[in-house]
Amino acid sequence: MSDYIGRNKAVGVGIESTRGTAVAAQYWVRHLGLGFKRKGETVQNESALNRREKFSDSETVKQWAEGALDGKVNSKSFGVILLGAFGTVDSSVNGAGYDHVFSVDQSNTSQSLTLSRVDGTVSRRHALAMIKSLEVSIETGDYVKFTCDIVSKQGESSAETVAYVEEYEFTSKDAYVKFGDVDDIAGAQANTASAIKSGKITIDLGVEPTHELGDTEPAEIHGGAIEVTGEVVARHTDTTYEDMHHANTKKSVVFGFVNTAVDLGAGLNPGIEFEMPKAAVTDFDTSDDLDSIIEQTMGLTGELSLTSGYSIRATLTNDVATYVAA
Repeated sequence: MSDYIGRNKAVGVGIESTRGTAVAAQYWVRHLGLGFKRKGETVQNESALNRREKFSDSETVKQWAEGALDGKVNSKSFGVILLGAFGTVDSSVNGAGYDHVFSVDQSNTSQSLTLSRVDGTVSRRHALAMIKSLEVSIETGDYVKFTCDIVSKQGESSAETVAYVEEYEFTSKDAYVKFGDVDDIAGAQANTASAIKSGKITIDLGVEPTHELGDTEPAEIHGGAIEVTGEVVARHTDTTYEDMHHANTKKSVVFGFVNTAVDLGAGLNPGIEFEMPKAAVTDFDTSDDLDSIIEQTMGLTGELSLTSGYSIRATLTNDVATYVAA
């Protein structure tokens, strides 16, 4: 063991074939931040012992691991993150590459992952890793980034071989946000991209660990109610979005990014597209700086469309054939 800096940490993700049984990492993530760590709860023994001291002992009663993983969205490894968030994937051939359509699993025990963590002192696999929330964001002049909160079992020591694969990233020049009529994703995709300064999509999966008698670790980690929200910032050049907010007008929204500098073959480019067939502008505000261009901020909420059959889904296009347990 030796001293180390944050850049010496490595984090990998793997798809579990048996829920709660740790597996090796299938991809090592080029992370920007790793707040994921072991946690625990203790109870103090307050029994009186004919003295003034309040505590005479303590016991550990709960143990788990939890925290944030931050990084840039990459064309291959991000597929495992998407699977952990959505729960199901349907993969198909698309010319020289593949399309992976991620949809929300309605089970409360959807796909689990194993998160592997390596640093200067430990190497550990955390089974039953469930994504609590996932946010994908883009700002002008920056990379497309993500942050996800993860909760899992406390982890067991392991021997890892850290190895990164060649991947492609995305920047603001690759990104777009498009609007269309409600339940018309194809129409939104065909529309011209809106003039947007920044945007983000957040999926809160309502994940909570369940502890039971007889053990300190979670017996299960369940998914709960899912909330889909977004935010878009643009110049305030007209009242279109403000009118949508006050009239509660529903729109389809497509939030995506395609790296056109990379050709997977036959003109196919890596990319990711999030689709919300029915979204409402549930919050609206404008800036008021006297010396700056006035901007508008729109808060979006993805609603379940009974016509389209979902509130959100994502399509990842790359050169990976499948996202299944190794």
